[in-house]
Amino acid sequence: RDDDEEHHHRHEVRPVCFGLGTIVGALASSPFNYERNKAFQTQLGKEAPGTIECLRILWHEMEVAAAPFKPGGSHPSRLQRYLAPWHHLSNQMRWGWGTAR
Repeated sequence: RDDDEEHHHRHEVRPVCFGLGTIVGALASSPFNYERNKAFQTQLGKEAPGTIECLRILWHEMEVAAAPFKPGGSHPSRLQRYLAPWHHLSNQMRWGWGTAR
């Protein structure tokens, strides 16, 4: 009977582990996919930015997205200022329903 319970427990845990592994894999590979996409966008004859440079630019863009005032625009709420950099990051990393699937 203990063998049946252990077997059942393993089958319950397995999908959770697979799901977590998928999430970790997607998050870990995103910066490298982002760098690759930036390299594909680079004009011929110009040097593509490396991983560190891509991430440095992305970090700066997140800081700009969190700026409290947009020139010529309305004043964003505290929540909008908090969410803006994370929204920018998810857009740049192309996280969405496909990643969640």
